[in-house]
This record gives sequence, structure tokens and C-alpha cells, in this order.
Amino acid sequence: MGPERPRGFRDSLPAADAGIEIESISEIPRAPGHCEVRLSDGRRLRLDGAEAEDSGCRAGAVWSSELVATIERRRDLRRLREEALRCLARREHSREELRRRLAQRGFGATPIAEALDELERDGWLDESRFIESRLDEWLRRPAHGRAWLLGRLEKDGVDRAEAEAALSDLYPPEAERAAARRVARSLATEPRATPRRVAAALARRGFDEEIVREIDACREIFELD
Repeated sequence: MGPERPRGFRDSLPAADAGIEIESISEIPRAPGHCEVRLSDGRRLRLDGAEAEDSGCRAGAVWSSELVATIERRRDLRRLREEALRCLARREHSREELRRRLAQRGFGATPIAEALDELERDGWLDESRFIESRLDEWLRRPAHGRAWLLGRLEKDGVDRAEAEAALSDLYPPEAERAAARRVARSLATEPRATPRRVAAALARRGFDEEIVREIDACREIFELD
């Protein structure tokens, strides 16, 4: 539930008119964080306090088309930020992933970029934190190689260099080799398992050929080459 909407107030913005000025601005006790903007023609508006301040609303200002456009822009940015924060409250997102989600919801490219910059400055959106959260999820019991993990992070819009740096820290070669051996042992117990099938399955999971060559369950096919 949002703040109570006082009677007689409008949420929609009236059209600009050179003959109309802002008569006064005051807080609304029943709607914390909102203010009453009273126009010289008697109309009253309810605006978000930050929205009004950032837009330059002040007593005596002309209710111009420029002011209306600025208020609408700030209002769109606020709504966009709220939508972005709802996404981030569910889980971490990469900047690109969040950009795509917001674009799908009909927001424009320029306001999205502005909102994402703001979220990054405020610490809500953090690429490094997103990468770590994804790798933490995948590496609790790793079943894939670096190539697969890099591909997934790039699909999420992560810069390859950043992804590679994170993997170097969180998934060193010895950990990847241990994961490949564990996966190979599990695959080798399947009824139709053969060295070639195990090796192909490991390759599909993104394990490098050098690692696959070292695994006992696969070595036979490489010895025949």
C-alpha cells in the first residue's frame, strides 16, 4: 500500500500554461515523503518530495512545458528505479541483465542507463557481487568446466575479462580437475558408459581437453589416437 491519497489532489500533471504559476509547496502530513503543489488557478497536485525538489519546483515558478517535462522525467526515473530495486531484491543481477529486464517492461534506453548509473553509485547494483553470487551457486558442487561457466556469465552480460578474473580466484585449475574427475567417475557408472561417451560428456560440460586427457575413464580413447 502506498501513502494515503488526500481528497482533492491530482496525481496526473496538468498541461503547461504561461498564465499559471506555482503558488505554494508544502508537506502532506498524511502522505510522508510527498508534498502539495498548489497552482495559481486553484488546482492542487501531489508530488513525491524528491521528485519536486529535483525538478526545481518552487513558489513563484511558472508552470511551463519545461517544468512539466522535467517532473515527468523524474517520475519515470523513480518508477524505473523502483522496478529495478524489486528485481534486485529477489537476487543479484548484472548490469546488462537488469537493462534487458527493464527494456522488456517498456522503459526507454536513456532513462534506463541513468537509473543503472544511479543504482551503481548507491551500491545496489554491483557487477563483482553478481559474478561472485553466480559462481558461488555453481561452485558449491561444481559439475562444469571454465568454458561453460564463462559462457553462462557472458550470456548474463558480464564482461569476459571480469569473468575470467573471478574464475581465476574462485575456480583454480586444481579445483576444476577435481570436479572433472568426480563427474567422470559418476558418468562411468552408467550402463552405456564408454571412454568416448564420458569424454564427450565432459567436453559438453565445458572441461578443457587437457583436463579430459588426464582422466582415467577417458584415457583409452586418447591412447588410440
